[in-house]
Amino acid sequence: MNSASGWRGGIPAFLIGLALSMLGEVAAGLLLYGGPGFLPALSVILAVLFLSLAVGVMTDDGARGGAAVENARRLWLSLLFSFSLAAVFAIGWEIFRGFGALGLSQGIGLAFLVALPFYFGGRMLGHLTGLPGTRGRGRVAASALIGAAVGALVVGYLFFPNLSPTAVILLSLVAVSGGALVHGWALDEVFWVDGSERHVGSSGVIEIERWLRGNPRTAHRAVLENSRLRALVDRGGEPVTAEERAILSFVEAVLQPIADSPGPSDPTGASDLTGPIDSPRTSPVYPEVPPAPTRILSVGLGAGVLGEAMRRRLGSGTHDVLASDAAGMRLILETLEGGEGEGGSKPLGPPRVIHLDPLVFLSQATAPFTSGAADWILVDLLTLPGAPAGASLPPGAFARLRAHLRPGGLLVLFPLIELPGGPDLTTSILGVDGVFRESSLYVGGRGESPTVELPEDRGYPRFPAPSGSRGAFLVAGDGPGERWHWPESVHGFLRVPRLGGPGRAS
Repeated sequence: MNSASGWRGGIPAFLIGLALSMLGEVAAGLLLYGGPGFLPALSVILAVLFLSLAVGVMTDDGARGGAAVENARRLWLSLLFSFSLAAVFAIGWEIFRGFGALGLSQGIGLAFLVALPFYFGGRMLGHLTGLPGTRGRGRVAASALIGAAVGALVVGYLFFPNLSPTAVILLSLVAVSGGALVHGWALDEVFWVDGSERHVGSSGVIEIERWLRGNPRTAHRAVLENSRLRALVDRGGEPVTAEERAILSFVEAVLQPIADSPGPSDPTGASDLTGPIDSPRTSPVYPEVPPAPTRILSVGLGAGVLGEAMRRRLGSGTHDVLASDAAGMRLILETLEGGEGEGGSKPLGPPRVIHLDPLVFLSQATAPFTSGAADWILVDLLTLPGAPAGASLPPGAFARLRAHLRPGGLLVLFPLIELPGGPDLTTSILGVDGVFRESSLYVGGRGESPTVELPEDRGYPRFPAPSGSRGAFLVAGDGPGERWHWPESVHGFLRVPRLGGPGRAS
């Protein structure tokens, strides 16, 4: 969670309580001065005060996200205006000494000194409970009450009789201005949800949200499936989460030999990948460098988003996406296409979205496309039960995935997570050793993987883990040759090479 607002979160409510308390005390002093009796007048003042505050707190405009932030600005202005009216009325009260004895003037004073400020103060306090940086009724209420107590003591023991009522009201106006300023700083440093698209399909509810932050100015697009975060990209369409960024860096690293000195892109020899990996009859001659991902197969929602980001970086290639909700997947890719960046990248054709449950694909040998056709396969483990903690592929899934790869192609599985005291990461990928010649885990540091900043009313369901957990992703392939290069680290993820060796049972 974003803690940028930190100590600032309770200051706006504290300053509102402080200002209202100071104003309430001054209002009682002024209005009781010319009143007919202490107790009846005090009863009326307190009744109007608490009623106005209650009505303000109960008033909810229902706005959320960016609209709520705009409403907060308007409410701060309204609160400042009401305190300004109170100051003007107090000035008139002091200038015209007999003004306060009239019933009409006392009624106007009750409105300007009590009703309006406490109403807008209550509205602002109620609004603060749902805004980033000040979330939670308990926190707002406690801050406001502490501020009210401090304000009462300051007015009673410090300001009176040294300052005039007008001066005290002006000081309370300064306190409100300070609250608005601090709250503006807090809002600038946290994300809030500004609009969303909703799709109800066979896999549940898909929401595509726009997350904004003022300082530094940031815009993200988030994809949630049944309230679980599945993908997060920046304004240029690039993934934000640690695993996806590391995978893209891995792709660039392994493709560097192609850019430096292009080698053959296709292997020679047999292409039957169904036999044992050490069989001379079935083993092709692998390319000197890994094939560029011109044909990407993505399994699952998050893999589809990552595959499109990979294709945009390369500027070419085809992309097949397997999804249990094809319509929802198309909506996601269309919405995220190009992000909000400046553009300028080469236009690509739309990916082919295939309506096929990823779990069914991983469990069965049949699929609506040619085997051995993919250069790279990306698998989103969040599509599997128990993911990401405790995720495991169905029996024989690694062999089926290998059958869909071209010789020399690569398989990427993500995201994996290891909880403190839980099973080792390698238990999630049992079966890879006897299928692929090479496999490596890229493991993040403990407590460092789930570092994405989020709106305060959004959790991080991809990693609902305590501190000490760590994320990872798996890379497997039938290389590498002498010119292949698997980096030792990418974006803080360290390589744990060679999980096993050839010949082990899958």
